[in-house]
Amino acid sequence: MRNMSFDIFALRKKTAIRILLKSLIWAFALFGILFILLLTAILGMLSPRNGSVVSVPEKAILQIDFDQKFDEIRPDSLLEEINSVPQASFYDLSLVISAAVLDNRIEAIAAKVGNSELSLAQIQELRNLIKMFRDSGKKAYVFSNGFGSFGGGMSEYYLASVFDEIILQPGTETGITGISIEMPFIRKLLDKAGIEPEFYARHEYKNAFASFTDEKMPEVLREELGKLGENLFEQIVRETAKARGFRADRLKRLINQAPLDAKESLKERLVDKLEYQENMLAALEKEYSAQRIDWLDYFYSLKPSPKTAPVVAVLAVSGEIADGPSAVSYTHLR
Repeated sequence: MRNMSFDIFALRKKTAIRILLKSLIWAFALFGILFILLLTAILGMLSPRNGSVVSVPEKAILQIDFDQKFDEIRPDSLLEEINSVPQASFYDLSLVISAAVLDNRIEAIAAKVGNSELSLAQIQELRNLIKMFRDSGKKAYVFSNGFGSFGGGMSEYYLASVFDEIILQPGTETGITGISIEMPFIRKLLDKAGIEPEFYARHEYKNAFASFTDEKMPEVLREELGKLGENLFEQIVRETAKARGFRADRLKRLINQAPLDAKESLKERLVDKLEYQENMLAALEKEYSAQRIDWLDYFYSLKPSPKTAPVVAVLAVSGEIADGPSAVSYTHLR
């Protein structure tokens, strides 16, 4: 019995050692793979986008998709750098359009917008940049596969209105149904969780914490947001109508009728053509005898300004304003 117990103990010991050795081998293999992946990522960060810079054709059409996300600043993080398609900042986009104005190789802009995350301030800045591009004697075209989804496309159409031509995909719609301002109220949820919100407000129009303290929108807040919405709506209508050569009251009538299908949009001159995007791009390439280049490829082809050139510092601010150092660090791209 003693010999048998000893044999069983020795067998268990050998088995444990084998398991430990296998675990160590797998652990070293895993760390090796992670090290190779990290090294590959670092090497990719040290090189231009995807290891090469696309050359700009002698005659080019700058292609921009306004439906992609544009943050004010690009986060300085490893995940962003590893991404094969790096997320661009709004500053990058603004720089590209400004550079295209002076670049004789860029014949025109061919953009796309349909469901965008651009803020109203960003849209207004882009409208000014597109106007500057057009004032230089170049043309800008915009395609949409539908403004908004069953409505909600007012801001997208506001941006599109400043282009020379608006091309809409057949079978879609122009959802210029006005603007809306929404605000959630979670007081009942807090009550169910046994949470009593305590905030101090100086006057009745200080409603930053109304979402937590009230079950529904207070009348003073409704009045405040209503006036804000009216002012924004009037400004958007006025500038959109002017860009399209409409009277403001005519555009308001169309907004009240919206969403309008593609054929109605063409009939009412909200858009200039009904066509698919590839057909539009092929026609522009033929008209200008030019090749397309994505705006991000064009951005990476831009050369830094000479050291003797005047320097303008741009401070991009994003997020909440708080005391103390920033929790996230950011760097300029160029």
